[in-house]
Amino acid sequence: MIMFGIGELLGCFFIGYIVDKFGSRPATYVNIVIMGSMGAITVLYCLRYEFGVLAYLMCFMWGFQDSAINTHSQEILGFEFNNNSEPFSVYNILQCIACSIFQVIQIYVSGKTSYTIYSIFVGVLGLLCCGNTLRFKFREHDRKELIDLGADPNSFLRDQQYGVPELGEYKRKPAEETVGVDEDEIR
Repeated sequence: MIMFGIGELLGCFFIGYIVDKFGSRPATYVNIVIMGSMGAITVLYCLRYEFGVLAYLMCFMWGFQDSAINTHSQEILGFEFNNNSEPFSVYNILQCIACSIFQVIQIYVSGKTSYTIYSIFVGVLGLLCCGNTLRFKFREHDRKELIDLGADPNSFLRDQQYGVPELGEYKRKPAEETVGVDEDEIR
């Protein structure tokens, strides 16, 4: 479980860096790769089914993918919606229901074969869920447009929350319209 904890620590920082540096959509692709590699390592462990280096690697990847996907999910819920309470509420209730269902399923998983089948099923389901995130319309293009206009990209989220004008109203005037205008007139 030490490797699981180390994976948890590194996964959240890793995906946070990816989101900050490249955005949420590329982070979704990274999560798909992480989920696929975690699933493959888990299936390899199930086929060998003995304690060794692969067991440590599997635990590390479980923690890494868990924190990476949870951090990215929390980032989406916190920054991509105008109101935070509804998305977090729906996410938490669905997560609780899914955990309960999978705990009941795990009661019936015993032995190498059933654990391998269960791991493949959960891995494929995880890939489908991570891939489904690609259908989400991220606000990043709106933020990038604001940066191009010379505005603060973080103000866009605050402005939408507090009812300040929408993105289309932030258009910069052409240079020829502002030539010869007094600074007091602009203020």
